[in-house]
Amino acid sequence: MATETTKKTTKTTKNKAPATSKVSAKATTSTKVDAKKNGSAPATVTKFATKKPSLSVADKLKRLSGWFALGYLVQAVAVVTVGTHAAAPVTASYLAVDTLASDAAGHQVVAGAAHHLVDVRLSWVLAAYLVVLAAVQVVFTVAKPAWRENMLTRGFNELRTLALALGGGLMVLAIALLGGVTDVTLLALLTASTAGGALVLLATEDIVANNEGKKTRLSRYTCTLAVIGMVLPWLAFAGTVAGSLMFNGHIPGYLWGIYASMLVLFSGIATAMHKRLFRRGKWADSAYAERMLMALLFVAATALTWQVYAGVLHS
Repeated sequence: MATETTKKTTKTTKNKAPATSKVSAKATTSTKVDAKKNGSAPATVTKFATKKPSLSVADKLKRLSGWFALGYLVQAVAVVTVGTHAAAPVTASYLAVDTLASDAAGHQVVAGAAHHLVDVRLSWVLAAYLVVLAAVQVVFTVAKPAWRENMLTRGFNELRTLALALGGGLMVLAIALLGGVTDVTLLALLTASTAGGALVLLATEDIVANNEGKKTRLSRYTCTLAVIGMVLPWLAFAGTVAGSLMFNGHIPGYLWGIYASMLVLFSGIATAMHKRLFRRGKWADSAYAERMLMALLFVAATALTWQVYAGVLHS
């Protein structure tokens, strides 16, 4: 009986083995058939086509900033290289005793006097604001990605305001020198007024951002101070124009063009900043606002540079 049972078990095992082989063969054949249907040979490793990831908004701003930085630097090198050595005088005003008037009057007469300090080469002034603006863009480009993302989330950019303060102040200085403003104190005040207005605007942006884009009484006050700071230099320029017109002076054509174009562009920048400040329309989008403000400042700097070159610095 034991022998018969062993024989039956052996037969059963022998009968089952071919079935397993047949299943494996069928599976192998099925795999080959599927591979042939797909038009490819069987392979153990499957390769997937990878799509190049798209740039984020912050990365696009980084790339744009890099191009603007390059544009500023190229212009700075060009204007110093091809521009002439035309310069504007800088003087210091002070009170002094007028000897001739004192002798004629029989008593001491004190009058205003001016002392020549230095001649400022105009091409270097133009290059200075171009290099400053380029430096700000370079800092924006090399900054940590987390900072750029945070800037877009918060809704205001300290570097942009710094560019407006330093670059805009030097641009106002160039316009003042061209317009006949020579006193070092007045030149410093005009430059500082523009820079101060931009910095107060930065404080306003911070206040509005902390209030989720809503106006507050404090933000209105600081915004008004910023506008006053940026308008004061233009009132001084209007005074020089009025003096020339009243006292038979002369304003060259290129200077009229500079006054008109810069007034339009600076007003455009101020309007854009105001719309961004209070999140109006498309300006509520941080990325859109940054792109447009970068472009406006670049256009203003470029327009001033080459108008000065055409009027004064060309050989």
